[in-house]
Amino acid sequence: MQKAMVYISWEREGIKEEINFSIIESYTHHNLSVNISREELKHGHLYSVQLKPNNIIKLKHLSIRLTPEMKMDDKMLVNGYQNWSESMELGSNDRIRPIKHSVKQLNGTIKEEEIFKTPKKPGHFHSWTYTYFHRTGIPNLMMGSIDESFALTAFKYNFHENQLVIEKELNYLLIENDSIPFQIYMGEGTENALWNEYTSLIPNYNQSYNKVTGWTSSNANSKINEEIVLDNLNALNDAQIPLDVFLIDHGYQKFVGDWLETNKQFPYGMKHIAQKIKEKGYRPGIWLAPFICDEKSSIYKNNPQWLLRNSKDQPIKVGKNPIWKGWAYALDFYSPGFKDHLRRVFNIIFEWGYEFIKLDFLYAAALRSHRDKTKGQILSDVLTFIKELAGERIIFGNNLPIGSAIGQLDICPIGNGISSIDKNKINLNSFMNAFLRSPLNGKAFLNDNDRFILRDEKGTISEINKDQRYTRFVLNNLLGGSIFFSDYIDEYTPDEMKLLKSMYPKVNVDIVNIIDKDYYHMIKCNINDKEYTVYINFKPKTCKFYLDQPSFSEETGFLSAGAEVELRSHQTICFHKVNTSPKLPYLLGSFGHIFPGAQVESYKAEGEEVEISLVEGNYQETEVFIGVPNRYTNLKVNGKFHSVKLTNRGSRYVCAKLKNS
Repeated sequence: MQKAMVYISWEREGIKEEINFSIIESYTHHNLSVNISREELKHGHLYSVQLKPNNIIKLKHLSIRLTPEMKMDDKMLVNGYQNWSESMELGSNDRIRPIKHSVKQLNGTIKEEEIFKTPKKPGHFHSWTYTYFHRTGIPNLMMGSIDESFALTAFKYNFHENQLVIEKELNYLLIENDSIPFQIYMGEGTENALWNEYTSLIPNYNQSYNKVTGWTSSNANSKINEEIVLDNLNALNDAQIPLDVFLIDHGYQKFVGDWLETNKQFPYGMKHIAQKIKEKGYRPGIWLAPFICDEKSSIYKNNPQWLLRNSKDQPIKVGKNPIWKGWAYALDFYSPGFKDHLRRVFNIIFEWGYEFIKLDFLYAAALRSHRDKTKGQILSDVLTFIKELAGERIIFGNNLPIGSAIGQLDICPIGNGISSIDKNKINLNSFMNAFLRSPLNGKAFLNDNDRFILRDEKGTISEINKDQRYTRFVLNNLLGGSIFFSDYIDEYTPDEMKLLKSMYPKVNVDIVNIIDKDYYHMIKCNINDKEYTVYINFKPKTCKFYLDQPSFSEETGFLSAGAEVELRSHQTICFHKVNTSPKLPYLLGSFGHIFPGAQVESYKAEGEEVEISLVEGNYQETEVFIGVPNRYTNLKVNGKFHSVKLTNRGSRYVCAKLKNS
């Protein structure tokens, strides 16, 4: 890699100045001293850039420029600006797809294009907070910012000029004290090793988050009312679904911005709803967007000084949602009195009993750099404030830069959703986005891949076939840590109810690798001491593949290595790797869980006797399948004898029905 150069420009008393120098050096100017430190790591280095101004300056530009060792057929990870932006691996002939106008209007003026315009030429990319390069014949290259609280970081690369610019997002930031705005990791090696080393440097990154499951009212949208909410609550309780959270999404409030005033659809108020949820043993959850309001709200009418304004003193529009029937406007976090207002709103919501807070449109607070702060600084202040208010409550944050969310939120959506509605197909881009951001799951926060749908919604906008619904269900559980659905389960068929319960007990999945086989995808993963391979066909036609190891699935039963398997369009099959034995009975897998065998906590075989214990929280009857060597004619499983049976392929097995005592 060619020697990296640091570029800095600033303004003081109307005079513009700039410097550039090697990253291995420090630099002294009569207005600014720059100290560079380099920490050697196993796979790379951590570079820190410290600024020491002698006078107050307006920092205009700060970047590191270098020429990496790259080829035209290599790939770059392009991480989108905020959590709903796409994350993709792109090459020299690819382009970043522009955001559709309808998405901008619905989800807000995302503003990524105002910071760096989306390049229209192939091979011109920018990635936010971190990136890596898959290189041919040499180790991968990874780079990442350690702290985005000073300013957000963009990695801009041009394949055709082989020029990489690592740039802080600034807007004439006032600096008068010593600061370290740049801490950049650069490493070479395998992808897993680089991710582990990079993330070990990020404050609050390697936290341990427990998987969360829940029901959300978001499917009801504007039709939500107290009766619908309580009917669903009772149905879930009657079916003994062991949810963590029961979430009331948007639609309860009188107007956007007036979070303490409910509309006529909730005559008994939100405290009443929270009490009912707690009575069923679930954690009450509620949605709000604390940094926006609409024109009908009391905030807009009575506190115009709280509106975030542009340079022309006009209120800044955030987005237009058809449910709200008009534009929403951004609110100024720093406006006098506004923090006290937020403190009051949150405290009352907590007094009502809500323990799970879904916060939407968080980027609105940082739509423009103002009050001598960058967008990164504003979001850091906002999230620190909310975290202090929330205490031990779960914070679900949406619509904000990924870099700002790391270590600050408990849950964050990581794309436009595996379960986003795309009639007649599963969106491969959504799946890749979920996979590419899977290293964040359970460490930076819990990844949320949007809600899944199991109910057949034929004739509606959500209409997708059974295989598509199952694929979304599997992928949400495979790649996410926050698993929500919005079906009315009283309308479930027995098979749909059984499938819903198959995601319990909750398991943590360790993603090992994803392999693109052109006609299908393979995901290798581990759950505790068990190995799995998930096969997915995103194509419109059926395909075939051959197993590379003895495996078991609920769809196929036990299959030997080399067996041919047919995969329908949009079908997914999850296989448990079977460790066969010629002497002792061996675990094949099980029915009753989305990952066959995952509910088996321990398995011990001595001769014809087998002892099996199930994971605590196994909520439905489990059929455990055991492979049987030729020397045995029956097995004694947990003290009960079972006769050996034969599959139509001649494999010998025993099926034992078990349930937690």
